[in-house]
Amino acid sequence: MSLEPRCKENKTDFYFNADTNFDVIYGRHSQAEIRYRIDEQKPITEYWSESTDGKAAFSDTAINTLRKMADAESILIEFTPHNASPVTAKFDIHGLRPLLQKIAETCNWKL
Repeated sequence: MSLEPRCKENKTDFYFNADTNFDVIYGRHSQAEIRYRIDEQKPITEYWSESTDGKAAFSDTAINTLRKMADAESILIEFTPHNASPVTAKFDIHGLRPLLQKIAETCNWKL
């Protein structure tokens, strides 16, 4: 599992690579339910767009989410794999600001 912020073709993406297919959500074709918590903030549940192989999910609020992460220490990501129990992954994101600053500059937005 991994988290990937990037600037590609002048578009900022932030995606979670689960390395497995996400559970099917009735009424939400090609979307994955992602629940995340940055440090001790309130958990947020969003529906992210699935990648073509169904093993990664892209945030529809990438820039806002990355701004929240810039000075954070950790992020918890919870998702449900297909036909399985929910999984929680914790990522150490301390020191992420320099990378996000480069992405912001490349994609023309302010961190």
